Amino acid sequence: MRVWIGEYFGPTNSIEMDFEDEEVIYTHIDDHDSRSELELSFSASQFKHDLENCRLLEWDEEYVNPYVLDGTQLYVDVLFKRNAPLRIEGSNAYPKTFDQLCSAISEIIQADFI
Repeated sequence: MRVWIGEYFGPTNSIEMDFEDEEVIYTHIDDHDSRSELELSFSASQFKHDLENCRLLEWDEEYVNPYVLDGTQLYVDVLFKRNAPLRIEGSNAYPKTFDQLCSAISEIIQADFI
């Protein structure tokens, strides 16, 4: 699973999660293009529970607010063993439970993910 969120003129955060190895790579790029990266472990079963609670599989494929330019973009990519991959994109608009996903990620990386 990969989640990326960033602003046109601001910081960017991304995570890549491996559910089999229970490893996550968190990358932060600040306003000055300074990059930091952390490799962490996480509980795949707990995070899957968090994903169920935020109803990720019920999200639309695209969220767009056409009235805001140069704002925040988001991408969520999920690769499944037995199903087709899932891609969710957002441009200045988000699913209702997106904050729940960010909170679950924040718990893993011990930093704000947004």
